[in-house]
Amino acid sequence: MLSGDLHPNPGPYTPKFPCVLCGKAAKWGQRAVCCDQCQGWYHINCMSMNSAVYQGIAANSNASWICCQCGIPNFSSSLFSNSDPVLSNSFACLSPDAHSITSDPPISPLLTSSPATNKSRPERRPHSKPIRSNLKVLVINFQGLRNKVADLNACIDENNPDVIIGTETHLNSSVTSNELFPSNYTVFRKDRNYGQSKGGVLIATKNDLLATYRPDLDSDCEVVWVSLEIQGAKQILIGSFYRSHKYGNSTDYLDQLRASLRSASKNKNGQIYLAGDFNLPDIDWSSRSVQPGSQYLDLSKCMLDVCNEFGLDQMVSEPTRVNNILDIFLTTNPTLVDRSTLIPGISDHDGIPMIMISTRPKISKQRPRKVYSFHKADIHGIKSELSKFSANLTKQECSVQTMYSALEGKIKEVMDTYVPSRIVRKRNQTPWIDKNIKRLLNRKQRAYNTWRKTRTPSSFENFKTQRKLTHKTTRTAYRNYVNTVCTDSPKRFWSFIKNLRCDSVGIPSLKSDGILVSENTQKANILNEQFKKVFTRENDILPPVDSNTIPTMPDIEVSLEGVVKLLKELNPNKASGPDGIPAHILKLAAEEVAPALCSIFQKSLDTGVLPSSWLCANISPVFKKGDRSLASNYRPVSLTSICCKVLEHIIHSQIMGHFDNYSVITNRQHGFRQRHSCESQLILTTNDLVQSLDHRSQTDMIIMDFSKAFDTVPHNRLLCKLQNYGIKGHTLTWISNFLKLRKQRVVVGGDFSDWVDVISGVPQGTVLGPLLFLVYINDLPDNISSEVRLFADDCVIYRQIKNNLDQVQLQKDLNTLSEWQNKWQMHFNTKKCFSMRITHSRNPKLFNYTLDKDILESTASHTYLGVDISNNLTWNRHINHITSSANRSLAFIRRNLYSCPRSVKANAYLTLVRPLLEYSSSVWDPYTVSLSNKVEQIQRRAARFVCNDYSPHSSVTEMLKDLGWDSLKVRRTVNRLAIFHKARLGLLALPMNNLQPVRRPSRHHHSNSFLHIPTNKDCYKYSFFPRTVRDWNLLPQNITDLEDPKQFKSAALRILRRDD
Repeated sequence: MLSGDLHPNPGPYTPKFPCVLCGKAAKWGQRAVCCDQCQGWYHINCMSMNSAVYQGIAANSNASWICCQCGIPNFSSSLFSNSDPVLSNSFACLSPDAHSITSDPPISPLLTSSPATNKSRPERRPHSKPIRSNLKVLVINFQGLRNKVADLNACIDENNPDVIIGTETHLNSSVTSNELFPSNYTVFRKDRNYGQSKGGVLIATKNDLLATYRPDLDSDCEVVWVSLEIQGAKQILIGSFYRSHKYGNSTDYLDQLRASLRSASKNKNGQIYLAGDFNLPDIDWSSRSVQPGSQYLDLSKCMLDVCNEFGLDQMVSEPTRVNNILDIFLTTNPTLVDRSTLIPGISDHDGIPMIMISTRPKISKQRPRKVYSFHKADIHGIKSELSKFSANLTKQECSVQTMYSALEGKIKEVMDTYVPSRIVRKRNQTPWIDKNIKRLLNRKQRAYNTWRKTRTPSSFENFKTQRKLTHKTTRTAYRNYVNTVCTDSPKRFWSFIKNLRCDSVGIPSLKSDGILVSENTQKANILNEQFKKVFTRENDILPPVDSNTIPTMPDIEVSLEGVVKLLKELNPNKASGPDGIPAHILKLAAEEVAPALCSIFQKSLDTGVLPSSWLCANISPVFKKGDRSLASNYRPVSLTSICCKVLEHIIHSQIMGHFDNYSVITNRQHGFRQRHSCESQLILTTNDLVQSLDHRSQTDMIIMDFSKAFDTVPHNRLLCKLQNYGIKGHTLTWISNFLKLRKQRVVVGGDFSDWVDVISGVPQGTVLGPLLFLVYINDLPDNISSEVRLFADDCVIYRQIKNNLDQVQLQKDLNTLSEWQNKWQMHFNTKKCFSMRITHSRNPKLFNYTLDKDILESTASHTYLGVDISNNLTWNRHINHITSSANRSLAFIRRNLYSCPRSVKANAYLTLVRPLLEYSSSVWDPYTVSLSNKVEQIQRRAARFVCNDYSPHSSVTEMLKDLGWDSLKVRRTVNRLAIFHKARLGLLALPMNNLQPVRRPSRHHHSNSFLHIPTNKDCYKYSFFPRTVRDWNLLPQNITDLEDPKQFKSAALRILRRDD
């Protein structure tokens, strides 16, 4: 080998002195430091060490730094110049003649330059992503955040902080964080409880930072903690704390903070940053002493003791309110604080500390999305291409997989050719902050800086003028933006409302074996494993199924006209499944693509073979409640192929028609069925309960709850039941493959988990899933002597109790249900099953009901299908609940749409508030004046808001007439009559055979009238059937003769409106 030639197999190059963080060598001409304990090298740019600290180490000063690898503090380090080799004494900067004591040649070590002679920065790869080298933190005292949304967003837009530590938020749980902060921030809050005014703390972090809420560090004081993941180091802890001046000189609050810090300090080698409004003006932080004559002497000393105990340094050196430093920033590692400055405040705290921390946080970037602009598509080109392709495909003889793969590829090719697309990235700019506002913000900042330096009355007046002008302009711009959004288009308006109402924080770091995982793919796999755990491993012994005489359903024939109709009815806004074919193009070219799909559908049904993409599902995890870092607190939502859903509609229609013809589905099931609803189920259930009370009897009711019902259905047992109900042949084969060959993966931030097999359950997010579930639990009421009511997986069983034998029989029925769950491997969650005694008796008959040997908890009230049912069947509790919910929604509208036109406000009330007051109102329609007025008061308050008239001299009744709003009492009556009318025509599954029509028409009764139902108690007298019969008989016969439900409802409304 000649000189200069390369070795034929050199292998990977390992630098002799690699940087711990980036892995690259600490080379000649670069500034670096070495840890005395682990001998790990760091480029100072990699660990975000500022030049002041580096120069202090070089000068052998008291400057220190903490090693990210071993966590040991270093008070000096080996600093190399171009001729400085490594010495054993790491506490001295090396001199040029020191190289004689080492055995390495002068060119061997990877040396660093002197900080005094080299100011070069490390080179960055030309195509590498920019790395955030500093963490910008704002410490803001809000003094009420609700009315400072415009000012806060302007402050954020101007300063672009990574973390916001806020105090005195004055918020409660009814206010969502999205109402206040830009969508690119995740907010962690600790609000005061209802009834406690003011206070509250928060921490807001940018979405791309890996932040995790730390409830384990909470205490009884107002403090909230978040952990933040850092490059090459352990997590840092950031806390927000507020102490009100109303607590006086008591140290109890600081003792609670001490307990919280004690827990935080257990995070070994982790840095702590704690900030907020401590209301301690008498501490001289420069000398760490208490000013003479302090009224908070004991408290101030206690605070200094806390700082000394946990090694906290205070970094804010300028007054934040008048001449006092109230908002402070404490840290265990002051060397990483690059600088601390003040910016103009948004409350009476005239300064906001802005802290720059020299640390490099881990970043989680959201992947950009490709979006097609179908409104700009070449429709003629799309239809022409797909029409030719469909004609050719239908002539070919090939497998279902080949046909669908060809169609899928062609559709994507056509989209790329004829539909313009763009790459969408999430914008972080506040849309209503224009150049004029930015110019005013800069002027305000300059005026504030001038006042800080001079402290003259003229400079302060200039600052106040600029602040007032900026404040007014900013709020006006925000109001104009909201008005534009709300009046531009309904879609944009509802998108705006949806974003405000929901706090979407994505998937934070998840715990796996006690370790927090932040990488998207790993989080997706953790969630997928959690969802996989609930699957049922079916045993091989299939239980016998009771035989019946239901005939076999014929094989399904797919018609071209039916496919075209279904494609044209698709919702173009629905998300596509794993095959990536959007509903928009299927709807756009329905007639052109239908022949190909029709051929694929028919061949799939005839052979029982499904394309592979139809058997896959993308899972979106949705947070339920509890700790966000636990995978068990998320539920899966599936996205499946839209083309497969079209075929499922065809199969569903055929099977449901077969079931209806032979009355397969039990009448006790009201879920997922035509002519059935939550309201019909509630009407029948409460009617049974109030009839029992009317007879002075007790009813014992058991509320059952399945554990992961849809995910645990065993496939072979389900197929046996389908076969028993007449689903055989090709259709059964197709459903068998549809169930057994499925796979799923979880999607987090655009990254995917591994595929896992779905071994049980009916696939949620599909069309057939709900129907298959109804089939599986259809025989549950069999062999039960008590009354059973089913709504999908919601189940109640109840029995009128005349003596102890009835309670024993009800327990036997529970034992039968226990046998059913063991037989069919679908289990009840006994912790969520309750018993309730419906009675007016002061001495009810008691009984401890059990399920699987567990005693069921007895309750006085329970929410069933969205309605609170109490054991005395009064509706006070339910009405209190819905009025509270409606008041919160109305407050949301008032906060966010106060400047909008009247039509926008009215539309928001009618769609966001009034439905809360009318859900299943036929069940709980109040008959007492006090409850009726309580509900009506919400609408009267809304009328004042919409009309923007709060004068005590104005008539709310006239406002309601001007708005055209009928009273809620009239609307409830019309709703009851409309339900009764539908049931009479057979359009709603409410039995009318117990109602007796009048024998002879008279002056008081027409031929459509019914005999009044005799009652003993008000709870039955004012329930649905007795009350509605009385109202029905008061209607003119020409109205009751109407057969169109819409015409009847309009006519009844006119009559009742006239009588109101």
